[in-house]
Amino acid sequence: MTNASELIFVGIDVAKATLELALDDSSKTQCFDNDDAGAQAVITKLKPMADRVAVVLLEATGGLEQRAAVALCTAGFAVMVVNPRQAHDFAKALGYLSKTDSIDARALSHFARTLHGSDRRERLLYKLPAPEQEALLALVTRRSQLVGMRVAETNRLDTTHVSQRKSIQALIKVLDRQIGQMDDDVGRRLKSHFKNKLDLLRG
Repeated sequence: MTNASELIFVGIDVAKATLELALDDSSKTQCFDNDDAGAQAVITKLKPMADRVAVVLLEATGGLEQRAAVALCTAGFAVMVVNPRQAHDFAKALGYLSKTDSIDARALSHFARTLHGSDRRERLLYKLPAPEQEALLALVTRRSQLVGMRVAETNRLDTTHVSQRKSIQALIKVLDRQIGQMDDDVGRRLKSHFKNKLDLLRG
């Protein structure tokens, strides 16, 4: 059994293009792209220490956090998504006065430790019902497949004969539309769930 002192409390500061990862409130942070590959890279980073990761905390950032939150949750990590105002108030109270991605990530790691020890931990954990988790995992898997197809078709544009380019461009548009529809579907499925969790921090 892992000792409490060995537990890892992960904070992830979410921006439009990046995920800033902190494993504690003092060590150097690491930056990943906020896309499918970046979310998987975060999971790859955390997997070797999965038995010690107590919780991964992300700040709600207008939906930008959803991809990483879903990926981490489906990978088996305990995930919390917190209200930005609460996270900022917590950081300010503890003297995190500067405003950088690294400092924000460390402050979120500290907040993760605090919430892990609170009586609201279980209610704040991002837990999808089994059918919903399966549906989301299927969507995420299919989306990844479509993105791979889009990359392959985009690469073909550089080498194919000019007579074939119109066909490839049309297929890329179809793939773009399909990926967008899946993003909308995931967003709708998560909207009410995240709202309920965030409301717990407003009370």
